[in-house]
Amino acid sequence: MKLLWEETAGPTQIQVQWESKYGRYDDWENGALAGLAYALHCLSGSQSYRIVVVDIIGTDVDTNPTIVALAALEGLWEALQYRASPAQWEELEALARQSWQHDWFQVPVFPLTGAQESNSKRY
Repeated sequence: MKLLWEETAGPTQIQVQWESKYGRYDDWENGALAGLAYALHCLSGSQSYRIVVVDIIGTDVDTNPTIVALAALEGLWEALQYRASPAQWEELEALARQSWQHDWFQVPVFPLTGAQESNSKRY
């Protein structure tokens, strides 16, 4: 996953400028968007960002929207120096393991453990 990001004064924007040389992988793009939305949800503060997904690399054998989502959120968290709690990582790892038991094209629904809000909003 290759992301570009910058702080911005306007509202947060997430764009996908990636297109596989093998055609469109909408499920991977949607996974990246879901992962970035969850990553941003977990950040503290009111800072806005402009985030561009430039590249997604994977294979049909070991990559699904959940794996792409986790790569996207981990990349953004690392760039912004966010530290997830051990409980949060456990839930995310469980989500990755479970993703192979469902429809491989399904975009993940993220848990809210460790997130700023504790309502029923899910990504």
